[in-house]
Formats: sequence, structure tokens, C-alpha cells
Amino acid sequence: MEHLLHLTEIIKFKTGCFIKIDAGNKRTGVEWNDFDKILRMVSVVNENKYLRMKGFLMHNGHSYLARSVSGIKEVYHDALSKTNSIREAVRQKDLIFSTGDTPTCSLISDFTGYDEIRPGNFVFYDIMQYQLGSCRREQIAVAVFCPVVDINEKKNEVLIYGGAVHLSKESIFLVDGSRIYGEVAFPSETGWSLPEERIFVKSISQEHGIISVPERLLKYFKRGELIAVLPVHSCLTADILREYHTFDGRVLKDLSPK
Repeated sequence: MEHLLHLTEIIKFKTGCFIKIDAGNKRTGVEWNDFDKILRMVSVVNENKYLRMKGFLMHNGHSYLARSVSGIKEVYHDALSKTNSIREAVRQKDLIFSTGDTPTCSLISDFTGYDEIRPGNFVFYDIMQYQLGSCRREQIAVAVFCPVVDINEKKNEVLIYGGAVHLSKESIFLVDGSRIYGEVAFPSETGWSLPEERIFVKSISQEHGIISVPERLLKYFKRGELIAVLPVHSCLTADILREYHTFDGRVLKDLSPK
């Protein structure tokens, strides 16, 4: 409420206004059931000559904490119920109710009750989304191509030029408790192919990564050649690198809204 009151004091041009709602993520926003505050905020916006009430926005980031497809869907339906409660309390026409997070937007097919979805990184997906059950591994549509710097046959390890400044420091834990920073694939004519046995980047430094490789697959790595790394979190990797090379030879650099 304090932010909104401050905005009404300094705003000097007309703009639309969304109210952020916390439906369970516990990061930011007005508590979904604080209807008194929500109604006061709507009233403040409607009474200001520069602001126009556009709607309500939610980010159900707590879906990332779900451990099953059914758990992710439960997060969505719980948030939808809370959204409907807000709609009933506000009773103002022509408002936009917006929701978004990759797991629920990937697994839900009927978005009745919302006017807009913000599906996040499901344009690319990543290893985290695969682990959550949001996608299949073959649906991951972005990879970082890294040169092999060295091979340690005694340790069954491969050193690549691809570290935190390329992949970010985002990591996830596998079922066996090991931490990984990306999954390895091999370049192919159609993009990349997944090996018969999963191979992971097990550690990273600023510019380098170490890949733990089963001994029988070590022969597929050659010094100076490229391997592909599927990122743990494609949002962070895309933000770091910013430039995309497509398999039809295009280089995409400027993706800012036009």
C-alpha cells in the first residue's frame, strides 16, 4: 500500500496499473485473502487521474517446490480458486487476471478463469523443468556449445571452457544426491543428440566446467571439439549469453521488444 501511495504522489503521466497478489509463493505481493487492502488499493488507483486499474498479477513460483505432476497441478488449481475469490470481492469489469510460471503453464491445458498466462522459460525448457516433470528431455530447445579443453583419462573427467560466466551457478540435485550444473549432449546435424547414458557437468569455476564421464563413453570426447551442455536454468543462461545461433545459420542478437 505504501508503494502505491508514493506512486500517486509522483506519477505525472497516464499508465495502467496491476496489483501483484501473493497466492502462496511468499516472495512479494498482497496476501490473496487481504480483501480490505486489495479493495483499498483498487479504490486508490481508480481515484487517481493518471492511473488506470488494469488487473491482478500472480506468479506461482512455489510450483517449483512440488515433487510431482499432480502436485504442480494442485498449485495451479489452488491459485485459481484464490483468483476467483479476488474477482468476486472486487467485482470490477474488464480487469485482466494474469498468472504465470513454467511448471503449471506446461501441464495445464484449460486456463478458464485467467485472461493471460506468462509461461516463463517454456519457450526453451531446461534440466530443472525436466526434473520437475514439466517437459520431456528431448523438448529442451537450448544448449551452450563448449569446447573441450582437456581430458583426464585417469579420473574419467573432461574439462570444458564453459563455467559460471556461461551457464550460471544454478544447480540441482539428482536422485542419488549428486549436484549437477548441466547435462551433456553431442552436436549433430539437427542440433544435438543425447548419449545412451546421461552425462553431467559435476562442478564449475568461473570459466570452466568439469564433466564426469563413464569410462566407456570417454572416447566420444576429443580435445578442441565442441560438446553441448543443456542448462539447469535456461533463463539465467540466456540472460548471460544473450546471443543465439540457430541451426539454419542465423545469429539472433537483438531480441528486445519492438
